[in-house]
Amino acid sequence: MRLIAVCFTITLLCIVYILVTKHVKSNVPVFAVMPTTSIINVEAINNVKDTLQIKWSPRNPPILDFFVRTWRGDGHWLIFLLRSIDKYVPRTLYRDVVITFSSTETAYFQSYLPFFSLSIKLIPTNDVYIKNGPNNGSYYSQMYTKFHAYQYSDADFFIHMDSHTMFK
Repeated sequence: MRLIAVCFTITLLCIVYILVTKHVKSNVPVFAVMPTTSIINVEAINNVKDTLQIKWSPRNPPILDFFVRTWRGDGHWLIFLLRSIDKYVPRTLYRDVVITFSSTETAYFQSYLPFFSLSIKLIPTNDVYIKNGPNNGSYYSQMYTKFHAYQYSDADFFIHMDSHTMFK
């Protein structure tokens, strides 16, 4: 199962790399699923009642961040992920590794992550429990944080990683 996750992650990274490369070469705006709020220009374009179209294009070249939502129980796996990013992902491909975690675990993550040479942004967050679900709602809290990645970084694109995955 982990091999499938690693293969999927590598495939996803290749797709993002190809899209970013094509965008840089073509200089044509592309659609992004999760744009940043800092560079959105809101314009009234053929508005229909109760709708708003937003014109958006990434910076040139686009900024890409890794986004990881983790917890203390996966801390040991997170070290392997960070080492694999450092070893296998070209530094020119991304800007930051954004790591979010519950604000109750701040001391734990600050105790060892600053010793990496990567550009890491540690961001404690308040858990948002939408309803009871897997792991007492923490799974939905993780999804909520990932859907709102643009609130923690102004990158044009995000590569969402689980802390227990690695590059090879």
